Amino acid sequence: MTHEFRGDLFTSYAEEYFAKYPIFKHVADRVGDNSFFITGATGLFGSWILAFLNWTIKRKFAEPKIAILSRNKTSVFPRRFNVVEGDVRNFRLDKTKYDYFIHLAAPSALDTNLGMNDLEKFDILSTGTRRVLDFAQNLARKRVLVASSGAVFGGFDSSRVHPISECDVSTLVYDSSNQGLGLGKKVAEFITRDYCLNGLVDASVARCFSFVGPGLPTNLHYAVGNFVADAITTRKITIEGNGLTQRSYMDLGDMVLWLLTILFDGRTGEDYNVGSNDAVTLNQLASKIQELVDESVDIEVLGKTDTNIGVPTNFYYVPNVDKAIKQLDLKHLSNLNSSLAGFIKYRREIFSGNLNNCV
Repeated sequence: MTHEFRGDLFTSYAEEYFAKYPIFKHVADRVGDNSFFITGATGLFGSWILAFLNWTIKRKFAEPKIAILSRNKTSVFPRRFNVVEGDVRNFRLDKTKYDYFIHLAAPSALDTNLGMNDLEKFDILSTGTRRVLDFAQNLARKRVLVASSGAVFGGFDSSRVHPISECDVSTLVYDSSNQGLGLGKKVAEFITRDYCLNGLVDASVARCFSFVGPGLPTNLHYAVGNFVADAITTRKITIEGNGLTQRSYMDLGDMVLWLLTILFDGRTGEDYNVGSNDAVTLNQLASKIQELVDESVDIEVLGKTDTNIGVPTNFYYVPNVDKAIKQLDLKHLSNLNSSLAGFIKYRREIFSGNLNNCV
């Protein structure tokens, strides 16, 4: 995922979230002085996890050692982070061992908008995952986390009415376009399980759905990001489809808690849905944002039949997260209204700052 944020403002919002909930101090205690190798650190998930790890250091809760894979070594990271330059499909590591590997690297929404084709997406996900696990086999002292996506299920039609569980069976349409991400993620999950079954790594898969919070793109194909930005800047929310599509949104701060808990405590070779099971239609989402921004904001429903870019048409994208809650004692710290309110405040500050700076 590509993200957009002013670094200082993003950091402030993320750290405020971590400080708000005592459970993050307990997670920081588990971070301790462990070492982490992280791919996809410049993406949305990676930025939030790095913000948390950096927060643990700044607050003197932990002293983790952090290495990051980046295609661009000149990317701005704290000096305490070691940057390994390379593509996830062919990077090289020395013989340094790490306690934990966190594999987040994946094609971003911006990559899709810039025309990345299905085959390249598939290659990044499949080849990249195997490359990471090959190193983890010899260099991971403890565990590995592999981030996947609800895209592995393909798209559901409007008849779907119940949350998607880890054991749901849904066949991706191989002769359809826009399946590279879902197929690549599915193969990445298969590779991870195979390495676990053969005793090569101790890993869990986090199957991530939809999220909201600072850093989420507001000019790509994330409905909640676009709705918030449009409501603030143009005073009009445009729903491309019929508004009946169902989604759910987890706060990105909660995502950090869930991913790190799955890393520390997840069962070997198992996958866990990560997201919210509180379904909302896009019409309802637009109305919530309207109420939080300004009641005078207009909502326009265009009724287009296919509004997805780079992924299959999907009328239902809501996970069943009972497994993670029951096995790992996880919970949601925020609800949709509080998450939206925080994101709206963040976007308003960015919009105000851009106006002040004539950007």
